[in-house]
Amino acid sequence: MIGENGGRAALIVPSRRAFAAGLAATLAAADPAAAQNPRAAEAARLEAQLRQMQARGDMFEVVKTRVLLASQLRHPYFGQPASDWARARALLQANADPSIARVTPGGWGLSRLYLAEMMLEERRPRKMAELAQASRAAADARSVLPPTSPAALKICVTGLTAALLRRDLTDATTWFSQGLGAIPRTAPPVSADYTEDERYGLHLRDMTTLFALGARLAALKNDATTAWRWLEASKRTSPDATRAANPQAAPDTAASARDVTQLLRRFDAVVGIVVTPAGSNLLIHAKSPRGPVSTVRELATNGGPMFDTEEMEILLWGSLWRETFVRGAIGGWNGAYGADDGRGGPSSGETFKRELQKLTHSFWAYYVGQIHSTLAQAGVAEGARVAIIQPTDLGKLPIRSATNPANGKALIDHYAIAEAPDLATLLAARDLPRQPPRMIGLFNPTGDLVGADAEFVLQRTLFGPPTAQRLNAGIRARDLITTVQQSGAQYFYLATHGGFGFTGAGPSGISLGGNSLLTVRDIASNPARLDKTLAVLSACETSKTSENLLRTPSSMPNALLAKGVRGVVGALWKVEDWSTAILMHRMMQFHLTDGLDPARALTAAQKFLREATAQSLGAHVQAALANAPQEDRNRLGNLLITLADLPPTTKPYAHPYYWASFAYYGV
Repeated sequence: MIGENGGRAALIVPSRRAFAAGLAATLAAADPAAAQNPRAAEAARLEAQLRQMQARGDMFEVVKTRVLLASQLRHPYFGQPASDWARARALLQANADPSIARVTPGGWGLSRLYLAEMMLEERRPRKMAELAQASRAAADARSVLPPTSPAALKICVTGLTAALLRRDLTDATTWFSQGLGAIPRTAPPVSADYTEDERYGLHLRDMTTLFALGARLAALKNDATTAWRWLEASKRTSPDATRAANPQAAPDTAASARDVTQLLRRFDAVVGIVVTPAGSNLLIHAKSPRGPVSTVRELATNGGPMFDTEEMEILLWGSLWRETFVRGAIGGWNGAYGADDGRGGPSSGETFKRELQKLTHSFWAYYVGQIHSTLAQAGVAEGARVAIIQPTDLGKLPIRSATNPANGKALIDHYAIAEAPDLATLLAARDLPRQPPRMIGLFNPTGDLVGADAEFVLQRTLFGPPTAQRLNAGIRARDLITTVQQSGAQYFYLATHGGFGFTGAGPSGISLGGNSLLTVRDIASNPARLDKTLAVLSACETSKTSENLLRTPSSMPNALLAKGVRGVVGALWKVEDWSTAILMHRMMQFHLTDGLDPARALTAAQKFLREATAQSLGAHVQAALANAPQEDRNRLGNLLITLADLPPTTKPYAHPYYWASFAYYGV
């Protein structure tokens, strides 16, 4: 907490401090040096071994050691000095002679595969001749490595990527078909080298990429039905899918345009975003007077280069994202989020606010502006309800804050946005019987969030004291879930501290007071269904996602949606107490009093908070408390004093920091 009016600070202080010191390093280890030194030491050992094998003339061991050394030097995720990258390519090129295949087919095949991958990872612009070389290298690897080998699926993904970049759709179709045949029917064997989550992640990653590339292939053929099918298949390899396949079997790929059309009973349009190493597409299915209309559009950054996974990484990490893991200077969204001004940690200071304001224009230029223009061309009216299904990485970004620099309008000025992990989650949402509204929630269980107490006061003015139940601090996660399930309340509320474990060592969790913590796994592992209209997670970072939870939902909203909650409101960063209290009250007021659905209610509340003056905010709070007891009025005294001290026409919460953190998930 940053003073009385500060944010709802994160729970997991060690990981947040590590994040502030260097976000990239926390993804590998708590100590940045620990992430680099073992790899450097292993590379040095392999260099010495290579010299020994060359001196002996043992060609089999020479080839093998070159492959192992190249793997150490080319590690693409954590970045590498240019010299390491060049050395890795030289080692693999040294193994390129076809005669080596007679000595060690496996070594030659892996060398060709790794060389093809490096060619596709090279900086752009890529030359057609280089893409052709990558295709040949992948074909070489396929010719010698067994179709049942662990590398078979990766080979097909690499060949398919190269074919799509060359726009050779015939070759791409062949690679995709072979990739489907290469999907392993069993999970990778247990290994001391990987944790259980990593084991499943290695198994699913290439399969997810294959299906996304299949959607890209279909989109380039202008086949919207098949593109939706494979986009959904790529999402169903994730544990977020309510109908996810067993990780030890091939996933269900039966999704069709009929599923998307069915969702038009609940939305005016459904948007699918396909992002692959070979380019990206928008898939839009929308209502029209003549019936459902499907649109396929290729994404291009600023009207220039195609938007692909490389461009997405630039948006997340900055233009030199590969080098940031060596230099430690992070840019993009993650750099802005990690900025720590020394007061309250990351995502709470003036640096974050300044960078966030600039990034809202970047979001629009990179991809959101194209979503808006395509929806407009499809005839989707202003104010429409739009569901967006996007990659997990894009889900980390505050899409509703994306702002057109030409007119200053944000996405929320055009549409009411609902995000979801996949089509299946939206289709599985049940219609609940209408009944008088009741709320159950936990507010300020740690006793240090004055704004959370104020939030309860404001919510109680809407529900009424008899139908607004406040839970006791310190309740255990299991008991909380049981109590909420049995309460009969349609609205579930948590206004407390929240935190996100970036390293995966600490869980994403919400404080329940005392030593109690509600985590994603607590919800996912509990057999109870939570058939609720809306869950409001009014705490820090409750919408952030993690790839470290590979066998459970990747975020708190996705976990709740999988348990039957129709809609969830959660935050992407640290939130400020008073603005959050007003925002949540106005959202529920729009929903309960004005009859707006939750997605539209949140959108309307965010626009209200953005545009409200200090004078109008004070009047709003005063009106809400008109019939409240004096004790409740006293809880908001400091807020009213603060607003009264400001110039009447100032807009204290106009900055997206105050309103754009919250997103709506579900139907």
